[in-house]
Amino acid sequence: LKIGFNGLWLDDGPYFPLPLDVHLTEQENGLTAKPLTLRKTPAASFPLPYLPCFETTADEPKSKKVHNAYLSQSYLIHKDSCWPALDINENYVYTEAKLGIAIDPQSGTAQDERIYQINTVRPVNGLRLAADITGITDAPSVVHLGGEGKLAAVGKAQDPPLSFQAAQAPTSDNRYFKLYFATPAIFKNGWLPSWIDPDDFTGRFGYKKHTISVKLLSACVGRKILCGGFGYDGTDGRHKPREMRYAVPAGSVYYFELTDKRDSFADAVRLFHQKCLSDYREGLGFDYQVFDRSRYCDRGFGYALVGQLTKEQEDVL
Repeated sequence: LKIGFNGLWLDDGPYFPLPLDVHLTEQENGLTAKPLTLRKTPAASFPLPYLPCFETTADEPKSKKVHNAYLSQSYLIHKDSCWPALDINENYVYTEAKLGIAIDPQSGTAQDERIYQINTVRPVNGLRLAADITGITDAPSVVHLGGEGKLAAVGKAQDPPLSFQAAQAPTSDNRYFKLYFATPAIFKNGWLPSWIDPDDFTGRFGYKKHTISVKLLSACVGRKILCGGFGYDGTDGRHKPREMRYAVPAGSVYYFELTDKRDSFADAVRLFHQKCLSDYREGLGFDYQVFDRSRYCDRGFGYALVGQLTKEQEDVL
């Protein structure tokens, strides 16, 4: 079983958590995401050579904070100066507060002073959950989903998920690219992948006979989150909670420069685009062991997409 992309899906395809290298503004036609600029920064104040920043003008609309904004794939494929964004909470998610009371497992009656409130979330207006999975020959048609075990119908997309992205993968003759993480990524060195040297931020990533040399120029990384799970433990033959680990949140973006003249933007797409780049493999737990034959994760953590920099960002570099 291998899991790739996993996230939200609308009629026109997948939508991705708001990248952290953009800011939102409210326009007449809805939410608009605009890219941050890059500025050279002294090494003493920031470990990386470039710092993402937001420069305002007198006629610039005020930034808008949205808790659950998403973008389509146009953010990665096109070098535009802005992209339309969706507020998922506004039109596609219904939230309802419910009251409950704890039950005594021995007597089956309600426990005193054990009342609680939870928020339930239900997708509406065509919002669906999607996952790109290989290794399953016969998927169930109905499953229990969520904390309350609600019934959910399972169906196969008419077109393979993200097939259009393989056909429309970004292309460029430039020496720069960015990695956008659509799902949380677990790295051995905190926010930094294990294949990047923490001293000079250079690294070499390899898979089988393909390798690429890069230098990390800048990063937009969100506040760390906790990731865990629940599964079978072969040591004692029981299903139990997995160990919790800190993870880089979805929406984090890393800017890279190709340092080997033999490498190209196409090589970055081949090695990174639509790949899971977490520094661990599920079969070995969270011990961060890396196989020589594979640097990829197979459980959907760190699902990465390659994107182009905007013209303004490239001009700074």
